[in-house]
Amino acid sequence: MASVDAVQEFSIQTSTYGPEFGRQPGGQVSIVTRTGTNQIHGSAFNYLRNSALDANSYFANANRLGKTAERQNDFGFTAGGPVLKNKTFFFVSYEGVRLRQPFVTAPLQVPSLSARQSATGALKDILNAFPLPTGPTFAGDPTAAPYIGSFSNPLSLNATSFRIDHAIGRKLTLFARYNHAPSEDRQRARFCAASCVANLQYEADTTTAGATMLMSPELNNDFRLNYSKSRTNQTYSIDNFGGAVAPPESSLYPSFTSGKNGYIYIELNASGSNTISDGLFSDNQQRQWNIVDTLSWQAGGHALRFGVDYRRLTPVSNSGNYKRSFLPDNIADLVNNVPTFATIVAPRFVLQPQYSNFSAFAQDTWRLTPRIAITYGVRYEVNPAPSEKNGNLPPTVLNLDNPSALTLAASGTKLYETTWNNLAPRVGVAWQPFASGRTVIRGGFGVYYDLGYGFTGSSFSTGIYPFAATLSLPAVTFTSPAFAVQPPAVSPNPPYPRVFAYSKDFQLPYTLQY
Repeated sequence: MASVDAVQEFSIQTSTYGPEFGRQPGGQVSIVTRTGTNQIHGSAFNYLRNSALDANSYFANANRLGKTAERQNDFGFTAGGPVLKNKTFFFVSYEGVRLRQPFVTAPLQVPSLSARQSATGALKDILNAFPLPTGPTFAGDPTAAPYIGSFSNPLSLNATSFRIDHAIGRKLTLFARYNHAPSEDRQRARFCAASCVANLQYEADTTTAGATMLMSPELNNDFRLNYSKSRTNQTYSIDNFGGAVAPPESSLYPSFTSGKNGYIYIELNASGSNTISDGLFSDNQQRQWNIVDTLSWQAGGHALRFGVDYRRLTPVSNSGNYKRSFLPDNIADLVNNVPTFATIVAPRFVLQPQYSNFSAFAQDTWRLTPRIAITYGVRYEVNPAPSEKNGNLPPTVLNLDNPSALTLAASGTKLYETTWNNLAPRVGVAWQPFASGRTVIRGGFGVYYDLGYGFTGSSFSTGIYPFAATLSLPAVTFTSPAFAVQPPAVSPNPPYPRVFAYSKDFQLPYTLQY
């Protein structure tokens, strides 16, 4: 990311844009960051919002809840100047965000005081993990009572970037930019009870280098190299908010795992109920190499551009090693230890799929008259099926045209064959009907290919055979030993759990825009 004060300019292409933009349909955003100059310059800023200046929220007032803390500080600075006059320049920026956002829960069902007092052992620990009720028990159900509460969720962000520019003579300029942006977001009651906190940690690092060479007054070349990596870690924890009591790990996990690598999810399915979550939900990374080279040639009224774009994505998907969920119909079933549906999932691998994308384009912007410009050209896309670093590909299904003969392909079989005919012609016209130049009429048509990875990415998930062992328990109690076992090994024989299948003649999806 780039701080607002570090942005020199940006552009947004929304539809029927030229061949130089692409890889996917949809909006294309380009951002140019600021550089240093021969003059030392800088800026500082701090934008704030505070609950002392705001009224209490409508929902808090409606439930007679006091005002919770609200803080929003967005602050930072920029500085730039010369290292060597007329040759080398630096530019540095920092932006920090500190946020505490107030939140009021919807009315939820929690275990009543009498239900908590009657329970024993691990079941008592689970009931006490919910906040204490804020009202009397519901009529006809002495095990459940309402809860409404308010709190503030904190978020912090620190984004730092440094850019260096260097000119070698008049024909070659170089630059390099590094950005580091860690953030932390603690969201209480995110898809769970108010005593449950989702801890989200995100860290992004990007390094970009480039060279622009002026080969003649009409010809120049622009080269860019980028490496980016990001990490998203999401865990859940239970605390003592609202009178809850955080349960010991021994009440949540079997002896062979813990919240460090395991995850538990208890959902009360009755309307107005909520859930308890604890442990590691995911710890994922994304890494990217991107190389872009563009040659520009001004030939009379023609502005010609030719370019190539290569991208390599190597994500890492880690979902822990043991996940279990327990789904009672209501609080009464949980209190009375009624057998209910549960699942245990044991992911087998840390998945590392690998994606490669190649694009090339040729484009001409022809100034037909001072008021009419025509942009036309073609873009070429090659997006092979993904591989996996350790050979752990999801097995695709053969014989889709004959359901009685369906079978899994051999291990290591490509998900689908690469297509080589993905040509995307595009044309656009801009016309200024009046000499003032204040009115422009635009029109265009283009073919825009997509990566086709939405479906493919889903096949690299822990719910897909053979990436996890799954055990379904249609009727089990929370304290039963059957809910604390390792799932069976993944069998190579049918019947299989979820699998993905690809057509023999799979083609990249595309859209027509006009």
